[in-house]
Amino acid sequence: MRVGQSGGGLVPGSETRLQVMLRGAPGPARKVKLSLTEEGKEVHSQDVAIPQDAGEVQVPVAFRPQEAGLKLYLFHVAPA
Repeated sequence: MRVGQSGGGLVPGSETRLQVMLRGAPGPARKVKLSLTEEGKEVHSQDVAIPQDAGEVQVPVAFRPQEAGLKLYLFHVAPA
């Protein structure tokens, strides 16, 4: 998984857009749940369809950070 941010830094209350690249494995199409956590609390989740025999799938993610300051953000991918 690779993540890239569009635009500048994170601004509290403003929409933040990220591009997440998921790498598919050979095999049938499947659905996964992509979740974003901030300091261990889920702040965004969405279902993503991975096509059959997909290489990389680009997933746009938008969320709104609520507070300023240094935060730890983690993405998690699990079967949907």
